Amino acid sequence: MAKVPLLLAVMLVTGSTLSSAADLLLSPPASSPTTTAPTPQAAAAAAFNEAVTGLTAEDFTAREKASKKLQNILAQQLKAQAELQDTVNQLTDALAAQMKVLGATNDPETRARVAGILEIQKGLVYWTAEVLEAPVKQRHALLEWGCGGKVAPVLGKLYGRDRRQRVAAVQELAKLPSECVDWLFARLLEKDDSTAVCVQVLACLWDRKPATLPLAAMYKLALPAQSSLPDNMQEAVPLPGRGQPEQITIQFPDHPVALQFPDAGDSGDYIGEIAPLTVRVLMHVADDRVARHLEEILKWQLKEEHLTNLPRPQDWQQNFHHLLGAYKIKAAIPYLAAVANGPRLDTMMGETNNVKHFWTNRTDALGTILEIIGAPPEEYHLIRGLTAGESVGELWGVDTEAQEQATMELFHIWWKKHYKEYGVTKAPADLPPAAGQPGVPVPVNVPPPASAPATVPATMAAPEVGG
Repeated sequence: MAKVPLLLAVMLVTGSTLSSAADLLLSPPASSPTTTAPTPQAAAAAAFNEAVTGLTAEDFTAREKASKKLQNILAQQLKAQAELQDTVNQLTDALAAQMKVLGATNDPETRARVAGILEIQKGLVYWTAEVLEAPVKQRHALLEWGCGGKVAPVLGKLYGRDRRQRVAAVQELAKLPSECVDWLFARLLEKDDSTAVCVQVLACLWDRKPATLPLAAMYKLALPAQSSLPDNMQEAVPLPGRGQPEQITIQFPDHPVALQFPDAGDSGDYIGEIAPLTVRVLMHVADDRVARHLEEILKWQLKEEHLTNLPRPQDWQQNFHHLLGAYKIKAAIPYLAAVANGPRLDTMMGETNNVKHFWTNRTDALGTILEIIGAPPEEYHLIRGLTAGESVGELWGVDTEAQEQATMELFHIWWKKHYKEYGVTKAPADLPPAAGQPGVPVPVNVPPPASAPATVPATMAAPEVGG
């Protein structure tokens, strides 16, 4: 968690606030927007900037006046610093006295209650540190909301140490239709180091209004650059049925099995499903903004140098295909056709309900094309099978390796007849056999693009609070 200044900790534990003496020290830059009624900080900044400008005035008297004014402002700031330090000293003394009183009891029940109160208060300190990273115009609304009588204890648990209470706190907050909750959920997805907490956030987003979704944070999870999870996530395997004691169980919407996490221990949370679970939520909400975001990524994929040198089909590409198929992105067909008509790079075999399943990057791309255009997959002998862990969803494949090559040859014939209908001007080359055979080169691995374009439209940004 973030480091918390002593002053902030003192303020929260004592419930005190600083005096107005700090106004001069907290003055924003001159470029900061001001309201119709300037704040003391804005007025102080304006006076300071005016004095600095006056130092270069042509008139000597004006320069002298500006110099004296600037000296007076700096003196007032030193006075404000002294008053601020005096306030800090008073708060520190009050905190020490309160801690002495709280620790003086010998009654076991009272000691337990005090420990619980201090633990919640400690969580609030970390939450407040998180709020201080928000834009200035959002802080007041967040602090007013979070320091309320009903919300504050929940936030204290959310930012506490008990993993089970943290997951329960997410469930409680999800019941509140507040923009502050939307902001908080975005921050958790971006920064929290507990995958159990993040999975519970994703589960709660399932039924929230699409307009409130933290799409920017979700894009980073669903389509992480370089096919890797963000630094704050630990990649591992799901734990259903493992039988460990003291498990946290999360029933994710539309998920075939409950997800389980250890509620304590040095091992942290175990799950490698953050990206696909986020994909499931994005598919479920059916938001036009997601479709536009996918189209932005396609602009990168459809560049000539990327179509002729495609990235290896890792998790990033699988998740991308799921979203393209769910949102029926017709503009993706040239990109998907390039994958389907390219070499076989990755394979996966499995069996679901006694049905064999052979998946490759090419079969999944072809299946996504058929989803988009509404063609029957049976014509190409395609079937869908669940991946390991039953988390990503169903991938398009065939029953045998031999059928894979036959299916792709069948699609290649169709594509040679119809490629112009999808805006492709260059006729497709001959279909290569599987990569790795003699004389068949494997394309260089081109990193996929970042999950968000360089310039993200305002409609894709994380939700703001207040204003």
